Amino acid sequence: MVPATFIWNGDPVMFRFMGVAVRYYSLCWVVGFILGYLVVRKVFIRESLDLSLLDKLLMYVLVGTLVGLFFLFRGFHRKSAP
Repeated sequence: MVPATFIWNGDPVMFRFMGVAVRYYSLCWVVGFILGYLVVRKVFIRESLDLSLLDKLLMYVLVGTLVGLFFLFRGFHRKSAP
């Protein structure tokens, strides 16, 4: 009987651009932030809000995400490594 598992041994690098390896995971983060920005921008325009507030919001979201990921990595991921 063959177990129902999928083993992913693919290369995590999607492509290289000017010597920098672009990975699937980082590309998903970038696309997610861009799509989120565009959706929230439409909401700001529909609600007649100042778009300069959206730029500030984007910076807070980016910095908050990076700080949160740093603490998540330091707190949980590194403890499981030998």
